[in-house]
Parts: sequence; structure tokens; C-alpha cells
Amino acid sequence: MAGDYRYSELAAVVLGAGLIGYTQPTITARLAAALFLTQPRGMFVLEQGWTEPIAVLMVALSLFAMIRLPRLNGWAGGLAVVTKQYLVLAVPLLVRFGASRSGGGAGSLGLRAAFAGTLVTLPFALWHVPSFIDSVVLLQTREPFRSDSLSYLSWAAREGWGTGSIVWALVAACIALLVSAFRTPNTAAGFAASLALSSFAMFAFGSKAFCNYYFFVVGTLCCSNAAQSTSCLTPADRRRMMDEQTA
Repeated sequence: MAGDYRYSELAAVVLGAGLIGYTQPTITARLAAALFLTQPRGMFVLEQGWTEPIAVLMVALSLFAMIRLPRLNGWAGGLAVVTKQYLVLAVPLLVRFGASRSGGGAGSLGLRAAFAGTLVTLPFALWHVPSFIDSVVLLQTREPFRSDSLSYLSWAAREGWGTGSIVWALVAACIALLVSAFRTPNTAAGFAASLALSSFAMFAFGSKAFCNYYFFVVGTLCCSNAAQSTSCLTPADRRRMMDEQTA
């Protein structure tokens, strides 16, 4: 509509920052939003047209729903999972989050997430199933090694230790998920922190990591900071938060 699809990504950055800043009525949330907006490579990511701003927006929406609109957290989580291939890492974290919640727990949240993700993905898959599987799934296993990637494998290749494979990235991500499952609280903030750690591990040991991937990691960490516990809030802040949730 505007003649350049990057306007939609600019809108995603602004909306994502808004959701981060209003996740909770705290100065930490506001500062997290400001950090997301002013990270050094943000404008470069927009200029190059990478889609990570949309991924950060969907993660921010998921956390906003977890804290302020619990009835929507499954729907938002499902949309986030299907935004990028690597966001499949969020699936076990969503299950963990839903397992300790009332109202059906992990099963109810999982059904809503699966329905939302399927609803927006199925039309493209049914358009041409082989092409969809090839471009969305199989292509990831065929992409060539990039010696200019921002990863440990790139450094190892320059040192003559080999180029590794996608297995390194998957193993690193699984280890990070396992560690975070035991070391982070089962809260919205813990969900985002675990997603940031596991995605960082996947990118750092991947064969084609560039600054757009780390833009996502920084954005997800900002989401985690914004969603930190409200135990340090003043009584007035807590009352205002409850009033906003009621409204």
C-alpha cells in the first residue's frame, strides 16, 4: 500500500516497543522499550528489510497477553510460533507456561495456539504443499555455510576446524532450552528469557547468523525485562495496574 514493505516493519517496531513499554506500569518496562527502539543496529535491520521486527512484535504481544490479557495468551503464542522457523523453540516454553495455569492448563493453551497458528499458515501450505515444505522446512538444511556469519562456527572455520552443520545449532538450542527450564521461573519473564537464551545459542552455533538474528535476541530480552515481577511496585502502581487490567 505504501510502495515499500519496510513500512510494515517500521510499524512492527513501533507497535512492539509500545507493547513492551506497556506490559507493566513500571519504569523498567519503559526503559526496556526505549532500549529496543535505540539499539544500534535497529535502523540497519529496517533498511535491509529483515523480518525480525515482526517476530519481536509477536513475542511482545504474547507477553502482553500473558500478563494483561490471559484469555488471549494461547492465540498470541500460536501466532508467534509460526512467524519464523526458529520460533518453534517457543513451543515447549508455551507448554511449560500453560501447565501451571488454571482453566485447562497446557492443553487449553496448546489448542488455542495450534488453532491460531494453523489458521494463518494452512492457506499458504495448501496452495502448494511440496513448495511450502521445501521453502519453509527443507531449505534450512540445504543453505550453504557462510564464512561471514556472526557465529562460533564461522570463527572455527577460519581457524581450520571445519564448518560444522545445522546439528550444532539444534543441539545448542536444545541444551539452552533444558538449562532454562530449570533455571528460569515459569512466568512471562521466564518465558521470554528462555526464548532469548535458546535462540541466541542456536544463532551463535549456526552457519548463517547475522545481526537481524541478534536484533531478535535483544528484542526478546527487552520483553523479558519489561515482564519482570511487580513485587517491587508501590501500592499505587499496583492499584493502577489492576484498574487498567479491569478496564
